[in-house]
Amino acid sequence: MPIDPSKLRLDAGNDEVRIRENWWQIWRPKHAPPPVPHSFDDAPVIPFYIASILSILTLSASSTDLWKMDPSREIAGLSKKLDECWERHLLEVCDRNTKVKSGDFNPTLGLRIFWVIKALLKAPKANWRRSYNSYLNRWSIKEPSLAWALNDMFGWQFWISGLMKIIGDTSQLMGPLLAIINFGKRHYAAKTPEEPVPFVGLGMGMAFGLFLVTVCSIIGQQQFFWRSISTGILARAALIVSVYRRGIFLQPSSRASLPNSALVNHISTDISRINGCAVFSARLAPARWTDRRANLVQELLEGVRVVKWFTYENPLLEHVISIRKQELNGIYNILMIRGANESVAYTISTLTAVLAFVTYSLTGNEFDPAILFSSLSLFQLLRQPLLFLPRSFSSITDAQSALIRLKKDFELDIALRVKGASFRWEGSESQPRQKGQLCAIVGPVGSEKSSLLLALLGEMRRIAGSCTFGGYWKVIRDACLIPDLEALPNRGLTEVSINDTLKCWSLTANLISEDCGGQRQRVRRIFRKIIRSMFF
Repeated sequence: MPIDPSKLRLDAGNDEVRIRENWWQIWRPKHAPPPVPHSFDDAPVIPFYIASILSILTLSASSTDLWKMDPSREIAGLSKKLDECWERHLLEVCDRNTKVKSGDFNPTLGLRIFWVIKALLKAPKANWRRSYNSYLNRWSIKEPSLAWALNDMFGWQFWISGLMKIIGDTSQLMGPLLAIINFGKRHYAAKTPEEPVPFVGLGMGMAFGLFLVTVCSIIGQQQFFWRSISTGILARAALIVSVYRRGIFLQPSSRASLPNSALVNHISTDISRINGCAVFSARLAPARWTDRRANLVQELLEGVRVVKWFTYENPLLEHVISIRKQELNGIYNILMIRGANESVAYTISTLTAVLAFVTYSLTGNEFDPAILFSSLSLFQLLRQPLLFLPRSFSSITDAQSALIRLKKDFELDIALRVKGASFRWEGSESQPRQKGQLCAIVGPVGSEKSSLLLALLGEMRRIAGSCTFGGYWKVIRDACLIPDLEALPNRGLTEVSINDTLKCWSLTANLISEDCGGQRQRVRRIFRKIIRSMFF
């Protein structure tokens, strides 16, 4: 069937902004948003932290809202804050483990009750004390966790999103749909003289309550998705910068356990899984093969000359293909598990409704419109939570495996850590040098040879002492400029503005016209060098 060109509409990428046309359209803005800025330097800072609660709950995003991030959301500040949270958590864990080894650690009442219950369930009543002591010695030692560092940094926003999810789901289930249907049935039956007419205000109140809980449900769902997604994006950005910075400053011994291929794999793959937040054991299997394949490919690229000289292309290529097959087998298992979760999530609501109505019919009950429609509405509301439940299990285990792999990057030793340090030269004696004497500055790499030259040239700030190049006063005396300098207010330290320089230049030009040719050339050459050094 041919397509009518008049009905064909192409998307040119232009956002059609709808503004308020009537007074009752309060959800639409009064005015169109400003045009898109040319760069982020021209964009205003995002007004999230100065916006009101009502603006945060009801503002709709537009394609022209290209805000500039405030300092608390920039990746440099996020990475620094994440490093601080990790260091603080690491110190807390080390302090706790030290107390456990010395016997000064006292578990909380909740931990003791939990360990006692596990000991009673696992061991006989006569030996439960021995089992409890084993739990105390084994579980009191705590390992640092990157998840707790992320919780210290983004915990409030993450848990608020969970609270909004609870409010949204609870509001969906609180809708008085059954009461409204029963009220409609009573009002319809009240047309006969035998039935009393129900109060109309009751129906209006239930309808208004249904509207309120629907609005609360929409706001809760929107806040849940917005806060959870923004938390994942900020956590991903902070982790990428932190892992990249730590990869630059690693020691050689740490570099051997974490090569560049594994570092790139962690940044491109593992951190992305935290953002999406695979069964745990199934996810770790292909990750190991991925690291092996990345390491092998890096070694081949580094030694490609040796590979070509000895014609090792085919054996090494077969080795890479075999590792890739093992990796694909693990990914295939993950996809099968995810497919099973998705199929269960999409079909469980329909199967639940069918089984519920079949069971209701077989028990001898009659179908009532109020029960039927309210039950269908309830099953439809349960569809989204049942859809997210298998996904949440998959995402949690996937993020857990990624955090365990990333924790190794944060636990490696850093080659250089400078914090509030000050340095000085080992020798403080003067080193005078005669004019025309050859002087060589030698030393190993990093011994501050360039810093010494920069200090002599004045590029490095001098804190104390002096650095003098001979010949200044000799030039002043040879040029007979001592009387001129004494006439100035601060002698040789007098600063001259650009206007005074131009006046001196015009006066010199008049003097040049009265000199002979040789003197004129010498004076021009001197002032040309002076002007070039001043302006260039």
